[in-house]
Amino acid sequence: MNRVVKFRGKSLITVEELDRMEIKHENGWVFGNLISNGKFPWIVGDVADWGEDYIAHEWFVAVDPDTVGQFTGVPDKDGREIYDKDIIKMGGILHRVEWSGKYVGYRLSGRGVSTSLNIYHKADYEVIGDVHENPELLEAAK
Repeated sequence: MNRVVKFRGKSLITVEELDRMEIKHENGWVFGNLISNGKFPWIVGDVADWGEDYIAHEWFVAVDPDTVGQFTGVPDKDGREIYDKDIIKMGGILHRVEWSGKYVGYRLSGRGVSTSLNIYHKADYEVIGDVHENPELLEAAK
């Protein structure tokens, strides 16, 4: 099974600008490929054209570096994609999803326990927010 590699990040331009440019987003969150030049990341659309000395994407958006997260390849019980830095609920307990580069794990809030997400147990996972827009969820869980 091939894992889908894609990223998301919170746009540095407004929702209105994204709409005007006809860039698909979810409340300012854009999804696609990641291009980074040091500490300046962009989420970009598919390749629209290329040549020997250039490459052009359908669209590109600068994003807040702290919000960049990779898709885990695992959906939650409702089919919603789970990303790094999401907050998921499993067994009545809130967890923070953390990407290590080698595996996708979750940390039991306030307990420091890590394990891996498992695509076969997706019915147990529910995305309820993310650490950027809903940090209070993890604070309340401690």
